[in-house]
Amino acid sequence: MVDRSNDRISLRVAYLITGIHAVPGSNLLLLESSDEPDSVIPVVIGHREAEAIREGLTQNYKERPSPYDLFVNMVEIADQEVVEVLIDKVKKGAYHAKITIVVNDKKIQLDSRTSDAISIALRTHSPFFTTREVFELSRRDKSQYAALIQKQPKIANDEEDGSEFKDFLDEANLEELQEE
Repeated sequence: MVDRSNDRISLRVAYLITGIHAVPGSNLLLLESSDEPDSVIPVVIGHREAEAIREGLTQNYKERPSPYDLFVNMVEIADQEVVEVLIDKVKKGAYHAKITIVVNDKKIQLDSRTSDAISIALRTHSPFFTTREVFELSRRDKSQYAALIQKQPKIANDEEDGSEFKDFLDEANLEELQEE
C-alpha cells in the first residue's frame, strides 16, 4: 500500500534468512511492499534481533520477557499506543527508524534501530512503513536473494495461514542454522 499523501510505502516482513556465511553471526531480514513484490529492502541483523523478530512473527514468546516485551508492556500499562514505525533514513549504511506512540493524545516519535522498531511493531500489530526515498535508495531485486530464499519458507501474507513458516521457526535453532 502506498500512502501518496505522505510519500510512504507500507512494508511487511517477507523473509527472515538465518545462517548467512558471508557475515558470520548475522541474519538477513527482507522487507517488501505489496505494491512492488519483486523488490525487497535487505536489513542485516544480529542473532538476538532475529530471535525477537521471529517471536513477533509467530507470536510465540519466551517465558521471561525480552526488552521488547518490557517496552510494549510499559506502553500498554501507561495507556499509550504504538501507532506505527517508519524507516526514515539510511546513514552510513545503517537504517534508522522512528516508533510513533500516542501519549496523552499527542504523537511522539522515538528514534530506534530498525530491527528493534520492527520487533515492537510486530508485537503491537502496528504497521511499518518506509519513505519513497529510502525505498528507492535501498531496494534490491528479490531475485538477487533467490538462493537464500529457496532455503527459507515464505512468510505467509494475510490471505494464508502461515503454518509452514510458523512450524519452521518453532523448530529452528538460529545458532545451529548459523553454523551450517
